[in-house]
Amino acid sequence: MYTTQRSESINFYFDKYLKKGLPLYEFMKQYERAVLDRREEENKADFDTYYRRPILRVHMEIEKEGAKLYTREIFYEFQEQVFQGLSYRHKKIDENDIKKVYNKEGCEQVARTVEFEPATQSAKCSCLLFEFVGYLCRHVLKIFMVEDVQNIPEKYILKRWTKDVKSGSVMANESENNLVKSGDSVTSRYCRICQEGVNIASKASPYAAVFDVVMEGFARTLRDVEIALKSLSLDSNLVQSENVENDRNGETSVAHVQLNTQKPLLDPPIKKHKGRDPGRNYHGLKKVGKKRRMLARKHQGAEGRNKLLLQKNQLFKKTQTINSGHFKAV
Repeated sequence: MYTTQRSESINFYFDKYLKKGLPLYEFMKQYERAVLDRREEENKADFDTYYRRPILRVHMEIEKEGAKLYTREIFYEFQEQVFQGLSYRHKKIDENDIKKVYNKEGCEQVARTVEFEPATQSAKCSCLLFEFVGYLCRHVLKIFMVEDVQNIPEKYILKRWTKDVKSGSVMANESENNLVKSGDSVTSRYCRICQEGVNIASKASPYAAVFDVVMEGFARTLRDVEIALKSLSLDSNLVQSENVENDRNGETSVAHVQLNTQKPLLDPPIKKHKGRDPGRNYHGLKKVGKKRRMLARKHQGAEGRNKLLLQKNQLFKKTQTINSGHFKAV
């Protein structure tokens, strides 16, 4: 699988949970939910692999061996290659004491060439499917049928596609120089313990009997740890001596690490920039300004109408007074 394909697959998976603009605390919740769903899917796939038998299509020995070795999803891919290989024709184009070269013809437009060595049961196809995905292609499987190879050669069985992929140690491929030693930092020792715990959990969780054994072992280990802590007598003198020794070596040591202390996860502080806030809508502000101007005009119009009515009333009162005879015409 290419790196870009792996990245696109991960991005597509997390797009179902994460959206642009999520707050930091909501991002962490959605991320944990995505991880839990992924683990649930993996546990379901492991259950199908270990406790359910796949349906065979051609009932060949090589297909039965693949069903015993591979995980469920990879076996179905391998089974399709075996089934498609039955429809191909082969033609021997060269032969010597070391290898045989076959030309494969089938439904494809391009003929594939397979180099086969009978002594070592090694085969290499021009399609390079095994080099790309890690299981044999239909062309090589067809030649295995022709050469009466009943089993999958061990060199073509990659452990990452087999059922016992989790049986090996996670730290097995690491060199001794990379292993955490007693003199390393607290963080390094903590990470090493977590790695070993995850490794044990991945192996023991599918089986109830193994789970009981692990829990009993954890209980014994916890008692041994408590006894060891008491024997160490972690007083202030020991801590000070360790700090002095680390200071001599030019290292900075931490006397106490509170691993269980959890603080609420908040969004980082936001600094206000100069200028208009990009979140504010310009058109909305324009509408608000227009509405204010209309209200002002309406208010001014009301005041004008009230003033005009006042003048009319004053004129009417003056006219009534003249008609009543209070004033004499000159």
